[in-house]
Amino acid sequence: TGGSAWDANTLKLAYDPKFNASQSELLAELKATYYHEGYHLARGFSFATTPADMSAINLAIEEGAATKFEVLQANGMPGYAKYEDRPTMLSWLKEVKALPDGFDYDWQRYKFYDPETDRKWILYKLGVFIVDEALANYPNQNIETLAQLTCLDILKLSAL
Repeated sequence: TGGSAWDANTLKLAYDPKFNASQSELLAELKATYYHEGYHLARGFSFATTPADMSAINLAIEEGAATKFEVLQANGMPGYAKYEDRPTMLSWLKEVKALPDGFDYDWQRYKFYDPETDRKWILYKLGVFIVDEALANYPNQNIETLAQLTCLDILKLSAL
């Protein structure tokens, strides 16, 4: 399954008709995707609203927060929600912070798959890691309250 927050009022969901799963599994996947994309819309984040100069770290936080919401509220557990060990994540954080603003880097390798390093979902996993750190540091916060904060605020809460 897949989806996108297209603009302020539109989200798109898709699935592969050859998806090898039961109807209930497919519906659970679609529900998780719907929650993920709905969280983006709640934050005002969509293809239409993404600034051309958005930093990679902000993109990671947007995807990480939506993924965390998907996990907590729709009981999803996609592969991109399961991050690596702390030293690896801190290394990825340094790497992603060093990327140029905007999309003047091979963002698809960071968002989806990098065949040169065999790494998947770097931005998603890093974003979930940052959100988890923020929530651990501030137990009075939850994924819903983070929806009202900027990416910079979430990064500050993470203390990374």
